[in-house]
Amino acid sequence: MDEQGNGQDGTSGAADDGDGGSGDPRFDALARRAGQALRRPAPAHGIDDVRRGRRRQQLVRVGVGGVACLVLALGAVAITRGDDERGQITPVTTPDTTPDTAPDTTPDTTGDTTPDTLPPDTAPPPFTSDTVIVPGVAISADTMMAWGGGYLLGVLIDGQFLPYGDTSGIPAEMIDAEVTLLDRSFSTDTWTVLVDPCGQPSIRPAPSSPLFGQDLAMAMNWSENYLYPGTLDGAADEDLTALRAVLVAQYGSAEGFELVTPTESMDGDPEPETLVRRYITTTDPTDPFTQTWLAVWDPTDSSLTTLHGDPVDTAQPFRMSGEGPTNVNGDEFWEDLIVTPSGDVSLIQLNDGTVLASAGECRS
Repeated sequence: MDEQGNGQDGTSGAADDGDGGSGDPRFDALARRAGQALRRPAPAHGIDDVRRGRRRQQLVRVGVGGVACLVLALGAVAITRGDDERGQITPVTTPDTTPDTAPDTTPDTTGDTTPDTLPPDTAPPPFTSDTVIVPGVAISADTMMAWGGGYLLGVLIDGQFLPYGDTSGIPAEMIDAEVTLLDRSFSTDTWTVLVDPCGQPSIRPAPSSPLFGQDLAMAMNWSENYLYPGTLDGAADEDLTALRAVLVAQYGSAEGFELVTPTESMDGDPEPETLVRRYITTTDPTDPFTQTWLAVWDPTDSSLTTLHGDPVDTAQPFRMSGEGPTNVNGDEFWEDLIVTPSGDVSLIQLNDGTVLASAGECRS
């Protein structure tokens, strides 16, 4: 309680304070409530609370004005009814309007330039990671997301795969938070989402995950609601005599090439294609970057199309996911990851080498 007998709700706790009321109990109650609202003690938390209180004070003044209008209306009713005390209504309003302007008579020397029209405490929370929001399609934590090589490569919206760069940026609530993602076998695990200064989201095994501390940057992962997770298993048993003859004719030998025919066609026709990979010999058995060329053999027209790299030893080496082709949008074309020693990741179509999405380490 304060000296006027006010409770926490600001209503009066006394029947009459004896300071010369109007004689009309209805008016006195209204006037006391308006005056008490203006006679509250200064905020206890310093100048910051005072600044935030400026907006509330303006609203109080509007409320006092409304009280005054109500009092005049009550007076008009009393006059029309022949109230003998109608002359007391006007004098009482004079002293009670003075406190209404008192709080704002002191000049504001705090240097606060925030417009009074802004409600207090509405500033968005700061990001806990550096991020760059890219204009584009808005996404949320419920958007279907495809991750590859440790990066967010793209999202699936209305059946269309969009690279991450075409979105408005990862939702703020996902940054530095843990998410549950599927792997190629549809098992789930927990990952921590990070965002580098260039705005590129990436994932690392969360501390709560048994995978924590392991290097799993090559894996494909999908959000739990993704329509087309998983990768192809196994290889078809095809007669590759014609393909080997082409390799001998063009490169002098079929040695050093790995030939793999996935169980699904890479371009949607009935005949399955064969992926051709060329590797270089290295003295470091732990070096994963030994592949220099990826091509696709189409038996329907006996064509050999380069997808990435070059079939020579001097070409820039790279590596692939090692998990088999994936299909991020459910169409007739399949994709796989290409990762360079510098950390750049590309998701390419295995029928013609089209890059659907790419990501990499921030170099700004």
